[in-house]
Amino acid sequence: MRVAPSLVVRVPYARTEALPREMWPSPSHKPLVGVRPTDASRKRPREDVAGAESCRKTRKASHIVRREQKQALLLEKDALEERLEAIERERRERHTRDSARLVQENRCLLRAIQAQQSALANVQAQLLRQQTLAPIHSLKLFIQLGADPEQRLLTLQSLRASALQDAAAFVHERLGPMDEMQPFRTEDRFVDATGDGDFHLSCCDIVHFHGAKSVKQVFDSLAFYLSNMEISISETLGDLTILEDMDALDSRITNRRILSATRRGVIVELNNVVFSELVDGGDAPFAVFAAHSVDDDALHPYRPSERVRKDISAALTLTAFRRRRSENPFLSRASRRRQLAEQHEGDADDDGSELVVVMKRCGFVTLRRPQFEVAPEVLEEMFNALHSWGQVMVSSMRDAQDPRKRRRRDGKTTTYAARKEELRALRDEMQLLETQLKALQRRVVSSSEPWDRGLLTKQHENDGLRAILRAQQLALGTAQSIMSQHLEQTRDAPHPLKHFIRLSADTPTRHATLLAMRRERIEVALRFVDERLRHLDIKRPYHIAERFVGDDGKSHLASYHIIHFPGARSVRQVYDAMRYYLSTMEISVSEKLGHLTILEDMDALEDNVTVWSTHVASTTTSGVVMEVNAANFAEFIGEFDPAREGAPCGVLCANTIDEDELRPYRPRERVRKDISAAAVFSAFRRPRRATDDDSELVVVMKRCAMLTLHKPHFELSCDAMEEINRTMLDWGDVMIKSMRDIVYGGQPRCS
Repeated sequence: MRVAPSLVVRVPYARTEALPREMWPSPSHKPLVGVRPTDASRKRPREDVAGAESCRKTRKASHIVRREQKQALLLEKDALEERLEAIERERRERHTRDSARLVQENRCLLRAIQAQQSALANVQAQLLRQQTLAPIHSLKLFIQLGADPEQRLLTLQSLRASALQDAAAFVHERLGPMDEMQPFRTEDRFVDATGDGDFHLSCCDIVHFHGAKSVKQVFDSLAFYLSNMEISISETLGDLTILEDMDALDSRITNRRILSATRRGVIVELNNVVFSELVDGGDAPFAVFAAHSVDDDALHPYRPSERVRKDISAALTLTAFRRRRSENPFLSRASRRRQLAEQHEGDADDDGSELVVVMKRCGFVTLRRPQFEVAPEVLEEMFNALHSWGQVMVSSMRDAQDPRKRRRRDGKTTTYAARKEELRALRDEMQLLETQLKALQRRVVSSSEPWDRGLLTKQHENDGLRAILRAQQLALGTAQSIMSQHLEQTRDAPHPLKHFIRLSADTPTRHATLLAMRRERIEVALRFVDERLRHLDIKRPYHIAERFVGDDGKSHLASYHIIHFPGARSVRQVYDAMRYYLSTMEISVSEKLGHLTILEDMDALEDNVTVWSTHVASTTTSGVVMEVNAANFAEFIGEFDPAREGAPCGVLCANTIDEDELRPYRPRERVRKDISAAAVFSAFRRPRRATDDDSELVVVMKRCAMLTLHKPHFELSCDAMEEINRTMLDWGDVMIKSMRDIVYGGQPRCS
């Protein structure tokens, strides 16, 4: 089928020139379908063509436009970068200025803090000097007992109320400012500077008993220890101790006479009276103990020519508070989970808290200088062991609360019962002697009435003087408590011996860093040790230690010592002995403490070992690993130093390395132990004990140390943490024993 061609209708256009502009077709109008423009309509005027060509020439290609835009953006970017660099440069300059200003301010503040702590150390030294000059403690109560049992009981009953009242008041004044929710301990050991050279120990502590059921339970455990203390002392210390006599004159008054033979064969005798009171009713249960030595006992006289007399005056209070179990800083995660499980399985009303019984204890111990010949090293051991009976008491009380550690005594006879059988045969003879003594006393009283009036007057005068002295010493104890509180509150402040040390992994840089601070560390050590122990007599041994726990769980120990090495050849010998110990300390600690200790690294910077660093890891008996990373500085000066008048002097100091890129700490595996310590060696001469004509050299080591145990980042039992805290002082004791072995044992000097 053919398709007819489309009909095309041609409509002639008029000339465009003839149409007005408003009648021109719009560009949006579509051409008519089927209408073909004529040739005349295809042609444009010449001027329109020229205008269109000029428009096409001024329009740029898109790639040219993009290139120009890119160049403009690059220029703008460069300008912004220059501006940013200028701002960053200005910020760095401002930061440098601010950092320099802050560093200068921090240095000024550090100097001010160290100056304040040095001044505080001076005040503490003055207080301690006053204590050594007046060794009669305010807790001391003069007790004189006759041979008549009834009269003895009446005498002690008349003293009981005032003794308990004075004990509670003294504990409140001495430990009142301290936070009872944190453990605390301070002890001073010194030699009487005015009397016959007796040894004294003054101690105060705050001990916690976690998980105790009541104050009465701890009260009963303490009473049980006091009635069996000879067994605990014999088992724990190894000193053969017997209860020679015990008179339970009243349920709240007990008189005990104890004999203890040390390992060196010296017999120590103690005649003590203990008063006690328990107020268990009400919301605030309270207990108080007061212990005093008997000064004159007609029934049991002292034997100074055969035994060493030991006097104890102590005051002890028991209170309690409640806290959440999670607030225990030494509680491990396993213990927390176990207690939470017990809480959910037990009483639904349990709020997750525990009872903590607080024992506040203040004591004054005197060891009379023996009137028979005793070797100096034996006296030194007895002086250092003055605090051991107090430690045995606390450990025995804890064991009495722990059912896993209670001793089973079924079928066994106590020492007291055995001695009772032996003493029963002597009772009859003693009664006969007592009867004769009473007759003699009545005779003396009837014939000496004028003398009794004179003695009574003197007694009243002595009582007045004793009251004045007691008030002064109570004020002194309050001042010491304020000092201890200040030390506890400023535990985070930089100690004068503390210096922040950061070491890189590069060996030359490490050496340069340590060498740069050597001179400053030596000078700071000299200044602080001299200031802290300025007012103490270096001719007498001295020891003080303060231990406390911070809110962050860190355990702190501040200790100060004056230690004698009589008969040493020179100051240099003792100085070298300490250097020799520090280079082989892992052997001494392993042998004397039983802790497996390894020297992981030692970096000596010079041939004469005046600057060196050590990294030591020690494993306790409970399996806990402690690590110490310290830098040591040493110098022997004085022979040509005009400031010290040519007297030889040695200085050794140690500072913990805070950050070490080569040997970083491992807090998830080990317990970190920090140490900041300084020791200064000097000497004096004194007459030998045999003859006054000849003299001997006595080398004196003055030592100040600040130890910190960081809270472990892994699970650790309370017993293991308590063992670590208890052995904080042991390393210092090992050092002294090792130095004595080197000085007196003929070991070679270090070069």
